[in-house]
Amino acid sequence: MNTCFVDVTNPERPDRPGIAPYLVLIAMGLAGNYYKYPIFLNIDFLFGSIFAMLALQLFGFARGLVAAALIAGVTYLIWWHPYAILIMTAEMGVVGWLHHRRKVGLVLADTLYWLLVGMPLVYLFYHGVMAVPHANTTIVMTKQAVNGITNALLARLIFTGFVFASRSALIPYRDLISNLLAFFALCPALILLVVASRNDFRETDDRIRTELLQDSQRMTYYLGRWMQNRLPAIVNLAEMAGTESPSKMQSRLEQAHAADSNFLRIGLLDRGATTVAFSPLIDELGQSNLGKNFADRPFIISGILSLSQIRDALEKSTESNTLRYTLLDWNGNIILTNRPEQKVMTPLTRGEGDLHRLDESVSQWVPKLPPNVPISERWKASFYVAETPVGHLAEWKLILEQPVAPFQKILYTRYTNALALLFLIILATLALAEFLSRKIVATSEQLIDLTHALPATLETKTQLDWPETTLLEPNRLIHHFREMAVTLAAQFQTNRQLNATLEQRVEERTLALANSLKELMRSNADLEQFAYAASHDMRQPLRMVTSYLQLLAIDLKPLLNEETRQNFHFATEGAQRMDQMLTALLEYSRIGRKNDAKEWLDSREVLDEVLRILQPAIAEAQARIHITGEWPPLFTSRDELVRLFQNLIDNALKYRIEGREPDILIAAEPGDGEYCFSVQDNGVGLKPGQEERLFKVFERLQPRGKYPGTGIGLALCRKIVEHQGGFIRVESRGEHQGCTFIFTLPATDTIGGIT
Repeated sequence: MNTCFVDVTNPERPDRPGIAPYLVLIAMGLAGNYYKYPIFLNIDFLFGSIFAMLALQLFGFARGLVAAALIAGVTYLIWWHPYAILIMTAEMGVVGWLHHRRKVGLVLADTLYWLLVGMPLVYLFYHGVMAVPHANTTIVMTKQAVNGITNALLARLIFTGFVFASRSALIPYRDLISNLLAFFALCPALILLVVASRNDFRETDDRIRTELLQDSQRMTYYLGRWMQNRLPAIVNLAEMAGTESPSKMQSRLEQAHAADSNFLRIGLLDRGATTVAFSPLIDELGQSNLGKNFADRPFIISGILSLSQIRDALEKSTESNTLRYTLLDWNGNIILTNRPEQKVMTPLTRGEGDLHRLDESVSQWVPKLPPNVPISERWKASFYVAETPVGHLAEWKLILEQPVAPFQKILYTRYTNALALLFLIILATLALAEFLSRKIVATSEQLIDLTHALPATLETKTQLDWPETTLLEPNRLIHHFREMAVTLAAQFQTNRQLNATLEQRVEERTLALANSLKELMRSNADLEQFAYAASHDMRQPLRMVTSYLQLLAIDLKPLLNEETRQNFHFATEGAQRMDQMLTALLEYSRIGRKNDAKEWLDSREVLDEVLRILQPAIAEAQARIHITGEWPPLFTSRDELVRLFQNLIDNALKYRIEGREPDILIAAEPGDGEYCFSVQDNGVGLKPGQEERLFKVFERLQPRGKYPGTGIGLALCRKIVEHQGGFIRVESRGEHQGCTFIFTLPATDTIGGIT
């Protein structure tokens, strides 16, 4: 058997486990920070502080602070800056001090930390020290606050579950309610944020790739067509050069040069790579183009193209966005580019970084940034790349690059708003949860204070200020304590009276006996005395007969035929009906005999109790219950008032018309020195002249087989009402029109006397 020890001086803290669980928590915290959960871009959720918070609750402030510092250490490897370690360690220090020294709830303490300390620290380190832009700092600051509060809430709930399982400590009820309310409000909002953010990022990523690929295909097609249109002229000139003299080729070259403005120069070279025909004949320096040697170029017909048309087309295609283009020749040298840091006729260089293949056509270039720069800045400085060859022989290569920064700005603005909204939701949820939990538990705390040393309090005070609540369970608890207090007060008063005078007690008992004898000698005394004696003496043997019949029916079931089993059933059912009748008779005879203690009762509360008792019957009949009027407090017997309402409502449910849903109206109205109550139904009703017969003992106006009952219930209602000093009657609009039972009870003042 496991024995649970609770430190009553600090009931919330369990006995501290050994060093092994402490090391396990640190290891799990390191893993929780290392294996982060990305929500969008490079904004990740870390879970290490959950285990640091658990260490704080299980092992105390000092070990919790050490665990937090060790667990936060892994963030340096993730982000390459030490500021996260300082922020997370400070979180544990402030939360631990507020929770252990100031007795502030763990989640509330963590919320206060992020509002007053954590978020300003994040802004200082990221924006002030690391020069992160304001927008990026805002999203990181808000994310870390949401992350920290969520982890504190999860840590508190895990600790609560551990305490429930081990029974090693006591958890405040208000703390449990507040945390559960916050958890079930926060988790759906957080999940929706993560899902929506990931969908936004996925859509943005797909849009960038699609648009980049479309631009690449369009530009590549244009460049390919442009090269294809220049190629026939060069091919024709090369074919003619094999059959015609250089002098004739000069006119051909001049004709081709004049026909296409994209040709800057066209020349014919001999076997020694010396020009023998050229258009134009004079170059930009005024020198002849004939006789020049181009031995470094393996061409017979040399065409030098103007790229101004291509440049215009590329500039026009990229002027509406931030797209960057670069056109490379066969050797990988730059022909055209709009990247200002790149030079024409030099190889393309991007600096240090990594090129990640995203799909068959698109890659992402992520540059390497200096240390002490947030990882989100790497993604911001990256760009998507599409490389496509141009020409049949891939003479050129077109590289299009789409910077991520403009899209990141849009996404960060959207995510910042979403995170800010979530943070406000968290604050509102925590405030509401704290308010509701305090309201819910306030009654219990008042009751605890009031019932502390209750017997000693009742010795000196006769009236207690009991708390009030609209919650069912605390209200019943208050009622039970109130009844106990009344009983204790009465017992104390009785003891004081007994100590004061024995003679007075004997005189009171003698007077009570005389009153009982007078009550016995009233009308119907013989019937009541017989009913009391007969029901009291006959119920026990009758119940033994019923039990034996049921046992015999079970034991002999395999040996009995259907008719015999049916007879056993009828006999058992008859014995049970007789037992019900005797019970009702005993109850009838006890009205006025038993000394039920009267007390102040809320009549509406008693009615609600009766409706809960009859709920199965109400549900089975599919009855509609309507309650109206002003329900007063009554100084009466709870048992008698419960029996009165129960019999009248049960009567309305029992005598319903088949196929018609019962519609029951229960009302209460103040009168002249009395309160009037009524129960109206839409059942079988009464024939004219049956009203007076209805309240007589054993009087039944409906067939027994169709409507069960003992014939005593309404007689019992009449006796209860008259015993209370009231009057009961029935009104009916006719057969099948329902009945209205009306009874009055005298009004009483606050002391207990009749007004």
